[in-house]
Amino acid sequence: MFLGVSTLTERGRSYRFMDDRIELRFLQQALRAVRKLDPDLRLVLFTDGDTHDAFPEFERVRVDSRGWSALGGRGANVRQAARRCGVDTVLAPLSCPLPPHHSFMQLLFLTDLLFLGPASGRNVARADRLSRNARRALRASGGVLCTSHALQKACASRLALGLERVYVAPPGVSEVFDKDLPPLAEPPYGVFPVNRYTLPCLPALREALKKRPELFPPLVVVIGPATPQEPDDWGCGTIRIERCPDAVLASLLHHADLLLYPAVDDGCGMAVAEALRSGTPVLTARTGAPSEWGGNVPAYCDPENATSIIQALRRFQDETPAERGDRLAMGRGAASEATWERCAWKLLAALKHT
Repeated sequence: MFLGVSTLTERGRSYRFMDDRIELRFLQQALRAVRKLDPDLRLVLFTDGDTHDAFPEFERVRVDSRGWSALGGRGANVRQAARRCGVDTVLAPLSCPLPPHHSFMQLLFLTDLLFLGPASGRNVARADRLSRNARRALRASGGVLCTSHALQKACASRLALGLERVYVAPPGVSEVFDKDLPPLAEPPYGVFPVNRYTLPCLPALREALKKRPELFPPLVVVIGPATPQEPDDWGCGTIRIERCPDAVLASLLHHADLLLYPAVDDGCGMAVAEALRSGTPVLTARTGAPSEWGGNVPAYCDPENATSIIQALRRFQDETPAERGDRLAMGRGAASEATWERCAWKLLAALKHT
């Protein structure tokens, strides 16, 4: 098989409001694991200026972003590059699908459905929010690859797809999160990842911190790209890290008192899986991929409600050391199933079915 992977997304859409690189992190690790499982698989990545340097070990074709086709945007340019390379299958983000074609099959990929709008309320946005080109590509594709069973169900209902056309390849956790690394910050502290899932919950988190500061660690390490929505004053001591390699993140989580991860519509759950594997207590939302990974281990809250966040934090304060140890051991056990090898097998199986 000759597989092409597109790393391009359509710019200027609401779901691209921040460069949190969630898809890139997933693809980097998943494709490395695929290469180990199947060394004979030929693989080429279609990249642009933003993603070209993220995959130095793979064959890459840089796609010119100038002169985008009106009949498919950046996806049309990727299609032309894929035809020139002669690939058999292309894995492409649903946010930037390749227009329908006949020379190769397309498998679409996504980590959430935020670009369709809210998942709750009377005006739930469905597939009609997709562009005409995306709807055509979805119908002609070999299916959709997603990162959790919760997202699989959401795709089936909101994109009107049969479950047999939605494949699941949950992310893995790097072995570095098992290691006892030296601390990079002086405990006690909590870790708060800023990404597209947690940013809408920031007002509620700050309100909870203002009302009950004693429930929070005295220091919060904020990880992720800087955004205008962030406050100048978090109401506590903070350390700001915009780019955080896995080894740095693993060290921070290993010594953290808490992962603060109130998240909306997270269909991937990598942050929660990594924290559980590190033995870190987790506060998160009950919906989506976080609860799929966490089971009964995390403290759950309504991520956009300060009172609910405070109530969830009280769980940590009320438990005994023995209860805490048992819970963290359960978390490590649950996250031990999150391996990139397993993810690679799922990805290869989906490619064989397309």
